[in-house]
Amino acid sequence: MLAASTAPALGCLVPEVCFAVGFASLDTFTTRFAELVGMPPGASWRQVAQAASDPRP
Repeated sequence: MLAASTAPALGCLVPEVCFAVGFASLDTFTTRFAELVGMPPGASWRQVAQAASDPRP
């Protein structure tokens, strides 16, 4: 999941990460990611991007 968690910072898309970390199915990757993180990868990565752009400490 480390690769998936650093993907937003690298500008990677969900399918790129899915296949790079060894999943053969985007649906399976999305389901498993949501089980582990509590939200689908796209939502998680948007949240990370938003937090990174917030100037508050």
